[in-house]
Amino acid sequence: MLPEFKFVVDAHDETLTYFNKLFSQHEAKLQEYKAKLFEQNIKLDELTRTKNVYSQGNDFRKNIFSPIPEKKNENDKETQLIEEIQTLTESQDYYERRIEEETAYLRNLAKRINRLIKAKKVIQKIVAGNIKMEYVNKDGSRATDIVEVDLDQDDDDEEFIDLEAFLD
Repeated sequence: MLPEFKFVVDAHDETLTYFNKLFSQHEAKLQEYKAKLFEQNIKLDELTRTKNVYSQGNDFRKNIFSPIPEKKNENDKETQLIEEIQTLTESQDYYERRIEEETAYLRNLAKRINRLIKAKKVIQKIVAGNIKMEYVNKDGSRATDIVEVDLDQDDDDEEFIDLEAFLD
């Protein structure tokens, strides 16, 4: 192998390794956000059910014969639960936004990784001499190494990262 190609292959492998590590890190973040969102949804459901128990709407001691409408009296526990529900709803919105951002970022990384893998196949073909290469010599004459290979022949392989299957 020519030293120039070795340099290109090594640089390409380092780049591919970097993007794979980056993908793994963001994949872990995405799973973390999904887990936290799941926990938030459970807490929110519990608090909503608890709030319904403490709400004044369940107070059967109202005077239905009174012409004056009653002001809704929230007890302290209900007020506290409403505040917690609002906080959890804001937190839930935050995690949903972060999940959308991470998903978009992972899609972008997956495209880059897939392109790098396809480029690696082409580099391997070039290094193996299985491709048509034209070059100009120092004296100005053109030289051609003719070993043609259809590059699209084995590009029908599945992509390295099937992100849609991962996200579902």
